[in-house]
Amino acid sequence: MNRKFNWRDGLRLAEFVVILVAAIFAYQTLKDAAKGISEQLTATFNDDVTNENSTGIIAAIDQSKPILIENGGHFDDYHLDNYLGIYEVMDGAYLRHQIDQEDFCGEFSYYLQQTKNSKEINDYIQKVRKDYKEPNFYTGFEELASKSLKDCK
Repeated sequence: MNRKFNWRDGLRLAEFVVILVAAIFAYQTLKDAAKGISEQLTATFNDDVTNENSTGIIAAIDQSKPILIENGGHFDDYHLDNYLGIYEVMDGAYLRHQIDQEDFCGEFSYYLQQTKNSKEINDYIQKVRKDYKEPNFYTGFEELASKSLKDCK
């Protein structure tokens, strides 16, 4: 059976093409918006990681110098808690894919690994967990460091 192509078939085809183009456009728009959100969050976290206290902690880690005042460093528990708290919040954003892997790895993985490898920081985390009887303190930081090892090669 030979069927003729009529204007209704053409209209249906045109509707399909318009819907398909709209779907592709919507997908690209959402993808661009997600990238914009990732870039904004990355910039915000970067501001936090590069503030005066955080850069001082990072410098102490890089130079293998003491961090906490009680160990001969220049920072108190509040400063270190704030620094580790940045990574705690970042873990949630990364887990929800609000920061993409490229931005995360490019901006944060090196110092995150340096922080995770610091004996003084690991001792501090264990002390806080013991003192407050809260084994889940800083688990976001530790999980983010693990993700960094896996995702940022």
